[in-house]
Amino acid sequence: MSDRQFSPGDPNGDAIRAASGLASTLRSRRGRRPVVVIGIALLALGVVVVSVLAVLSR
Repeated sequence: MSDRQFSPGDPNGDAIRAASGLASTLRSRRGRRPVVVIGIALLALGVVVVSVLAVLSR
């Protein structure tokens, strides 16, 4: 996923870019426990959901 897919004014763009950067960092590290990877992915998903709800509640 590239940064060009999200406009600078997109409120979720930063969260999505952070999650994709975190995912690529985790993929580059071999030997990580799957539980840790799943936990971090769920945490990133939670951040995206909260930001979407915050935008929709305006």
